[in-house]
Amino acid sequence: ICIRSIMEQTYKNLEIIIVNDGTTDKSIDICKRLQEEDNRIIIINQENMGVSKARNTGLKNATGDYIGFVDSDDFLEPDMYEIMYNHLEKENADLCRIKAFIYNREGGIEEIAKERNTFIYSSELEIMNAYLKNELKIAVWDKLFKAETVKDLLFDDKLFNEDAAYVWEACLNSKKVVMDTKQLYHHIKRPVNSLTSAPFGEHNLTLFKYSKDNFNKLIKERPELEEQAYLFYFNGLFHLLKVYKRDWDNNNLTDLYKEEILNIINELNYIINNYSKYIEKMDLIHSKDIVEILTNRLSK
Repeated sequence: ICIRSIMEQTYKNLEIIIVNDGTTDKSIDICKRLQEEDNRIIIINQENMGVSKARNTGLKNATGDYIGFVDSDDFLEPDMYEIMYNHLEKENADLCRIKAFIYNREGGIEEIAKERNTFIYSSELEIMNAYLKNELKIAVWDKLFKAETVKDLLFDDKLFNEDAAYVWEACLNSKKVVMDTKQLYHHIKRPVNSLTSAPFGEHNLTLFKYSKDNFNKLIKERPELEEQAYLFYFNGLFHLLKVYKRDWDNNNLTDLYKEEILNIINELNYIINNYSKYIEKMDLIHSKDIVEILTNRLSK
C-alpha cells in the first residue's frame, strides 16, 4: 500500500527510490514486482544499517529537483505531491509541509483537521519561530524539500532525534517555507518494540551535546537571536527528560545515568529560572513538573 500510494500520485513526474535496508522477509520480491509495473521505480539494496543511512542512500542517488521521504508503513493521499509541488513552484519556496493523519497503536486516528489554511513564512525569523514553536513539526515525511536546499545535508545516524536535526538544518537553509494544513499523509505509529521506543541509553544523550553545541553557536554568532537560541536549547533538554521519564515510568531503564540527567536538569532549571519569558506557559508548567519529579527520584 505504501509504494502503490506513491505510484498512484496525480503528479506523475516522480523518481521513486526504494532503499531495501537489508530486509529478510519477502519485501524485496514485492518491490521487484512493482518495479515491473512502473519504470520510475529504482531499487537500491544495502545491508541493514538503519533508517538514517537508508535515507542518506536515497539522498545520494536522487536526481530530482525536490526531495520527499516516505516511511515504509505509511501511505499518501493521491494528490499529496501535486499540492506540495504547486505550493513550492508558486511561492518559489524551499520547503513545504502538510499535515498528516496520525494513527495510534490501536489503529485510531488521533486528530482530524477542522479547517484548511495555508501559511507562508518568508523570513529567517519567521521560519525559525515556526520550527521552534512546533508549527513545522520535526518529522521529514510530511515535507517536500527543494533539492538544492538540502543537497549537502545528510542524516546523522549517531544522533538521537535525527529527524529534528535534519529539519532544523533545512529550515536554516530556507528563505521561504509554506505550510498547508490539509491532511495528506497517513502516518502509522510504530509498535512499542520498535527502534523509536528503545530503552533510554547513551544514544539518547547525544541530543544533549547537539542541543548545547547549537545553542552555543547561535549565542556566539547570532546574539540577536537569544530568544530562539534558548528556546532551541529548552526544546532539546525538555524532550530528552520526557523520554527519560517515560522509560522510568514504564520500568524500562537499564541505567539511571544519574550524573548526566542531573546535569541536564541543572541546565533546564537555569533556562526556566532566567528565560521563562521565552517558553510557552504549558511547556513551562510541564517542564517544572518533570524536573521536580526526576529530582526527587534521583535524590533517593
